[in-house]
Amino acid sequence: MNTTYVARQPIFNRKRQTLGYELLFRDGESNAYPAHIESNRATYRLIVENFLSLGTNPVIASSRCFINFPHQSLVRRLPRSLPKNKIVVEVLETCQPTDDLLDAIRELYREGYLIALDDFTLTPEWRRFLPYVHIVKLDIMAMGLEKACELVKTHLAKRVKYHFLAERVETAEEFEQAKAAGFKFFQGYFFSKPLVS
Repeated sequence: MNTTYVARQPIFNRKRQTLGYELLFRDGESNAYPAHIESNRATYRLIVENFLSLGTNPVIASSRCFINFPHQSLVRRLPRSLPKNKIVVEVLETCQPTDDLLDAIRELYREGYLIALDDFTLTPEWRRFLPYVHIVKLDIMAMGLEKACELVKTHLAKRVKYHFLAERVETAEEFEQAKAAGFKFFQGYFFSKPLVS
């Protein structure tokens, strides 16, 4: 069996204080996701080898772990195997917005889990999920910083309950611009590259 490595990339608030860490599956010492590993299997291995067999990692004991969950893992309610006060359930952008997925997200939300939409793109079929979401992650590099900032301003003007996280913040200027637009959380190489352990 291959050794599983977990990369941790910190997530910061507006004051640059650490809120938590996104746990990223790595199947080797290179700091990259292995192309040959199916996403559900990667999630299962990350949970078993980082949480269930080792317990909560002392490095991140006082913060939350953001964990990517693919569609099948969510529909099967896999996040329930983890303590709700220690994780943020990230709904991957590859998930299909099905009724089964909505039921799973709604249940997890009602049970007290924090829900994040990863690399979110607002399309009509995802709107019904928003009442159950705490954090919307936007990849400012893929989306474009200007477009991401406009989206955040538009949503915040509607007094939405969820908060926005800017992913792939690479410069101080991007951080300041995203902060001014209303992003509440931040992640990217400007702050820290993922650390493999």
